[in-house]
Amino acid sequence: MTKEQIEAEGWELTHIYPDNNFIFQKGTAKDGYELIYSFKNKRCSIARLHYFGLDDVYKRTNLFWQSIECKNVRTLRTICKLFEV
Repeated sequence: MTKEQIEAEGWELTHIYPDNNFIFQKGTAKDGYELIYSFKNKRCSIARLHYFGLDDVYKRTNLFWQSIECKNVRTLRTICKLFEV
């Protein structure tokens, strides 16, 4: 799977870590999701985003699936469909 394929599914790249982990976001911090994808290990985690204060800072809560194998865009679509992302 490529960065471009993930972006084509509606995910926006927000951060890249040196160890080849990419952070994508879909929706907003008030009502959205965060996808952490490791291109090195071909694994992903998805979390729902929620506000927790008045200063527009959000936190990750409700981690749906942590570090599941995700080698292709079809698997990513299935995961997103299961959790209505």
